[in-house]
Amino acid sequence: ANAVLSRLGFPQFAEIAWGDEGALGRDVWLTQLSMLIADYVLLTALADFGVRPDVVAGHSFGEFAALSAAGVWTLEQAIRLTKARCDAVASCPNA
Repeated sequence: ANAVLSRLGFPQFAEIAWGDEGALGRDVWLTQLSMLIADYVLLTALADFGVRPDVVAGHSFGEFAALSAAGVWTLEQAIRLTKARCDAVASCPNA
């Protein structure tokens, strides 16, 4: 995951998760990126133990991790689409 983040010019997971303690939950991009990477790390860890899901599902942004887990998207595609989604959210005026 860190290799993909670096290639795309984004911070490493440790920087996101433990860097600016106030950013997660406040910054949509960093929050959703950290959730996606955490899901990817968990999926990878389970796969190392031979656990492979028969079915995956997600709700709202969770669909991005589910699509990646299902092999529909690569991690890089999921990160790029997460960035596009977050940019779209950020461009909406506050109601």
